Amino acid sequence: MKLFKKEGNPNWYCWFYVLSESGEKERVKRCTNTDDKRLAESVGKQLEREAVKVAENPQREAQRSVTLKDAMDLLVKDREVKVRAGKKTQATEDYYKAKVKSILKVLGEELKLTSLTADKLDSFCESRRTKDKVSENTIHKDLSTLRLALQLAKRAGKWSGDLDTILPLG
Repeated sequence: MKLFKKEGNPNWYCWFYVLSESGEKERVKRCTNTDDKRLAESVGKQLEREAVKVAENPQREAQRSVTLKDAMDLLVKDREVKVRAGKKTQATEDYYKAKVKSILKVLGEELKLTSLTADKLDSFCESRRTKDKVSENTIHKDLSTLRLALQLAKRAGKWSGDLDTILPLG
């Protein structure tokens, strides 16, 4: 990793090489957003490490941007396809659409799947109990819907988390 400055800009920049998908060295330039050389060296090394991670596993890095809404959209689409194929009823599709809506209302559409944790889901359950005053049966149905959406996201390569780790027991 090398540092350099651009004329008229107080910030340090860095450049380094990563292997492209074709296996060739590719030169990458990044701004460190600091005028402190020591800090720029540290930031530059971190930028290089991140770029290497992306180059080594682009699918995992692409997963960082997948939201809860993306996973829920996979579920709704899956149910729609099964209704058209005659494998599920329209009532089933409507049920899942309603469940998706309530889950997204509480957890938020923009929640990244990579930031979905056991604590967040425990808070989700508590929120449904206290704010929404729903029964344990309804919470179980919400979690079953969420599990199915995450399974579909995992199968589609959009999420690589562990369902058993984040979903509440029982």
